[in-house]
Amino acid sequence: MGTKKEAFYIYIYVYVYMSKLISVSDEVYAALKMRKNGGSFTKVIKGLIEKPKSPLDVIKRWEPSEKFVESLERAYAERGKWELKRVKL
Repeated sequence: MGTKKEAFYIYIYVYVYMSKLISVSDEVYAALKMRKNGGSFTKVIKGLIEKPKSPLDVIKRWEPSEKFVESLERAYAERGKWELKRVKL
């Protein structure tokens, strides 16, 4: 008779988040901290260096009022419904 062997496997998932140390002036640090609003410095810096995808993204960076953004989003969505017509002069 054969000997019954049991095998045990252990899987370990390790997530390592790499951080980098950068130096900024006190003025820059204060400006980044003001924009942080409870988020992370990474998100603030990424938002400043990313290329905007649309004109609406540029305007959102100015931190306009919620009402202004909503009206602008409606107008931006409706612009696709407009039809251009050629007019002979």
